[in-house]
Amino acid sequence: MATKTATKMATKEKLLKLARFLIEEVKPEWFDLSNWADKGFSQKKCGTTACAAGWATVCFPRSGLKLRSGSLGSLEYRDELGFAAAMAFFGITRDEAYYLFDPVSYESPHNKRRNVAKRLREVAKMRKP
Repeated sequence: MATKTATKMATKEKLLKLARFLIEEVKPEWFDLSNWADKGFSQKKCGTTACAAGWATVCFPRSGLKLRSGSLGSLEYRDELGFAAAMAFFGITRDEAYYLFDPVSYESPHNKRRNVAKRLREVAKMRKP
């Protein structure tokens, strides 16, 4: 039972940390919810953008969370890819992963980093301390 509580706390902390990071470190023009990351993405490199999950790789640099190379790229964590990687890393459900990270779950122009950060805080708030 203690492990489950610790996991929930870690989940809450990760979600809140990413929300803060998106607002404090990511310029609006660096954010694009429509793709994991541009080819050649790197933090603060001119002309590259990433979504919230893509920026999570910068926010949590030693976590094992990374972007996988390829024509479309994808989030990778352990043996999981895409939304499954987000679920495994953040300790969230499938529905929460899609609610937070799928551009289809946002109406334009509400797919901005501030709206994503707001949702990250909403989901974190549902976790008990």
